[in-house]
Amino acid sequence: MNTSLDWDGLRVFLAVAERRSFSAGARSLNISQPTAGRRVEALEKTLGVRLLVRQNRGAVPTPVGEQVLAEARRMAEGAGAALRRASGEQSTSPIVRVAVTEGLGTHWLPSRLAAQRIDGVRLELLVDNATSDFGAREADIALRLFKPKQPSLVTRRVATLGFGLFAAPSYLASRGTPRRLIELRRHQHVGVVDRRPAVSPPLQWHRKLAPKEQFVVSSSSLLSMVELARAGFGITVATLALYAGDEGLTRVLPGARPPRLDVWLTTHGDLRRDSAVMRVAEVLTTLFKTEAAALAG
Repeated sequence: MNTSLDWDGLRVFLAVAERRSFSAGARSLNISQPTAGRRVEALEKTLGVRLLVRQNRGAVPTPVGEQVLAEARRMAEGAGAALRRASGEQSTSPIVRVAVTEGLGTHWLPSRLAAQRIDGVRLELLVDNATSDFGAREADIALRLFKPKQPSLVTRRVATLGFGLFAAPSYLASRGTPRRLIELRRHQHVGVVDRRPAVSPPLQWHRKLAPKEQFVVSSSSLLSMVELARAGFGITVATLALYAGDEGLTRVLPGARPPRLDVWLTTHGDLRRDSAVMRVAEVLTTLFKTEAAALAG
């Protein structure tokens, strides 16, 4: 059996299974979607079992696939630990990679990090809304809006995000400002393209406020959704801490209370003795705790 080939197939399977998407898994590995499909198919032929099935909610592991996924994660975490030890031995100025959601990573975190001093560390921000492949050394720290379940990870809640409804002043001037939730049914809305295993609770809440046909435009990017609303397409859900003071947006129905989301800071268990990673984690934790009230809205 070709061990290198087996690991390559497992690596692709891991990326696809964790993102529930062949296209997203392929992008994370910088390969094409057809290549990802061929490698997973080759792995299935080698093992003689079906690992993934395509459903409405994406590429979902079969029961056997879940077992293989758990083993692939263990292998990836072992490889990642070796890489982290090697990089720590070879670098006098270690790199700490922080995976963060696009809203926090683009509009909130950069200005706050600029006010901090983390001497002797080079930071890399990995900005997206997907899960992070810790085992493959994609990230040392992740800031996510869900609690990861892998037992090898150390996770703590550092904040809670509040959400609200927003629209452009020009849209409200032409269509009127809703005064009650029921009035949202006659307004236009900006929604999300469902490309993930599950749509977050605030976006699910928004979907229930109006008929599907009233969502006149959708995007896979939460930042793009806000810009579409700013352009006058309709009403959308956005993070209060990022947009409550935005002059190009007006908060709609401020008494409405979409579900909140907790922010989870996650690291590898084997990084608890890594001083650079722990210093960055403590700085991030302090930043979130300091602004907890503003983030919750």
